[in-house]
Amino acid sequence: MSNSTEPFYIRYYSGHNGRHGHEFLEFDFRVLGDGRSASARYANNSNYRNDSLIRKEMCVSSLMIEEIKRIIKTSEIMKYVSSIRLLRNGAHIWVGKMTANGHRRIKMGVKN
Repeated sequence: MSNSTEPFYIRYYSGHNGRHGHEFLEFDFRVLGDGRSASARYANNSNYRNDSLIRKEMCVSSLMIEEIKRIIKTSEIMKYVSSIRLLRNGAHIWVGKMTANGHRRIKMGVKN
């Protein structure tokens, strides 16, 4: 996770089906083709008080991606990915390298 131009993708999703329908919070970061910039996307869906889906997208610098990579590396979360039980209604984190065939995905579930 040290090369700033290497492909990188991370996604966080937390959601549930409840009294107000499917409610969720989701965000992802991905390095763009030039390797010097990245996009950040955010989505929040809640039908509480008739709210609607909120979607935002922005460009972020490579410094932001390097900081996310640093946090992942220093937290050592990738060491524990395979030992955590996946839960249907929980938080899911995908971290992976994009490849020509898609991307290698590591999926982790954490109870809310």
